[in-house]
Amino acid sequence: MKNFSLFLSLFLATLANHSAITIPLAFVFLLISLFFNKGKYYFSSQKLIILITSITFIIIHSILFKLSILNYIPAKEFIDSFEINFYKYILLASYVFIISIIIQHEKNELLIKILSFILIIHITFFIIQFFVVYLTGYYLDFIYPITHEHSRYLFYGVENNISIYRCTGLFVEPSTYSISIFTLLLILESLGNKNKFLFYLTLLTMILSLSSISFILIPFYYLLKIIRKIKLSYLIVTILLLFSFSYFSQNNFIKTQIDKINNTSSIRFNLVNAIFDRKIDLLITGSGLYGIEKNIIDGTKATCNDNETCSNESINRKYATPNDSGLLFYIFIKFGFFSFIILYLICYPFITNYKKMSFFICVLITKLQFAFPLFWIFVLILRRQDSNENTYRS
Repeated sequence: MKNFSLFLSLFLATLANHSAITIPLAFVFLLISLFFNKGKYYFSSQKLIILITSITFIIIHSILFKLSILNYIPAKEFIDSFEINFYKYILLASYVFIISIIIQHEKNELLIKILSFILIIHITFFIIQFFVVYLTGYYLDFIYPITHEHSRYLFYGVENNISIYRCTGLFVEPSTYSISIFTLLLILESLGNKNKFLFYLTLLTMILSLSSISFILIPFYYLLKIIRKIKLSYLIVTILLLFSFSYFSQNNFIKTQIDKINNTSSIRFNLVNAIFDRKIDLLITGSGLYGIEKNIIDGTKATCNDNETCSNESINRKYATPNDSGLLFYIFIKFGFFSFIILYLICYPFITNYKKMSFFICVLITKLQFAFPLFWIFVLILRRQDSNENTYRS
């Protein structure tokens, strides 16, 4: 029961972007696991200090937001969701505190077993989706019955004789699927998992999702390996990836991916310019934990031209969505130049470990949110000090 409760908690933690209920449920199952393991775990004063500091950080930002001390007008949706977000952050801090104790004391073998099974579940749902939609044309939307939000699986703008789909697994978007399972994969690799079949199957489903981030993330992952230590196998794989990309770049759906990146680059640059055009106080402090400026959020909202449907060509946006612009930049939007101090404190225990830092950088370029437990589970695994720590320094 204790391991099953831990499995349910970690599995729900990977689905935290679905709805507000997943984090509380993950927390409940974590408490059940902790109850069945009472006497096995203990927490240090350092962890308690981190928890108190985190909650103090949340409360300070709450006061800054509610009293409008930060010099900006927040978008209305942030004002309306303040109370929900406050409790969510408190719950998240408590969840991270307890899971950090479990991660510290549990053996690698158990964590690898549970996390591998979670990854297999995600991949299995993706593969079922993939074969059903390509064999029958019917898309099994696993998310709609739960969230009442349709998965974004259609691939627009492709001139082809066959339909092309972007499967999403247990997520709404293919990019969210790819980022989540890639983060799980990095966690497993940090723990010393040697299952190469699962590793390559994960990368394969990322590619099959046709998510743009997958075509950036996988070569970037191998590039970081090559920079550290050039191995013939890595070099061959990278060359083959680059060759395949250049060869298939004439294919319509690859062209569409490139066009999509080019089309969205302007609104991403506009967002960067808007952030760096902030007043000096906002550049230093950021907009805070709870909000972003109204003018920026208004600029991210799509509008359709008259007498046109909202296709990719007719949607007009001034800025890219902040949380879709990469975790690193999103943290900068929220905390300004203080974000560099925050990131340093997060990665301080493994800052000299090239392998762990390369994993951390890979996640920073994705849109994984810091408000999701999966990100903090990833950080906790990287911060974990094991007796076989030397195996990570490669």
